[in-house]
Amino acid sequence: MLEHRPYFEPQSGAPENRIAEIAAEFALCMKRGDSPDSPAAQSAVERLKACCTDCGSNLPDGRGFPFDAEICGTGTSDYISDAVAFYKKGH
Repeated sequence: MLEHRPYFEPQSGAPENRIAEIAAEFALCMKRGDSPDSPAAQSAVERLKACCTDCGSNLPDGRGFPFDAEICGTGTSDYISDAVAFYKKGH
């Protein structure tokens, strides 16, 4: 089960599908109590960065990140924003 794996397997497919999967990964990290600087959250940021590079856009800051709040839960955009900010500090 994904809950016990610190990293997520890369997925292929349309960018919209990958964005939805990445948002779900962030939501799972948040729901299980991982901090935004955890290896799993940072792995999701790296996947997000790769997806954005493929689409020709910059790494978003988490605000305005397209995800379904009903599925991912409230607070996900703040969590993504914190994880991206931590990633940018280190790079």
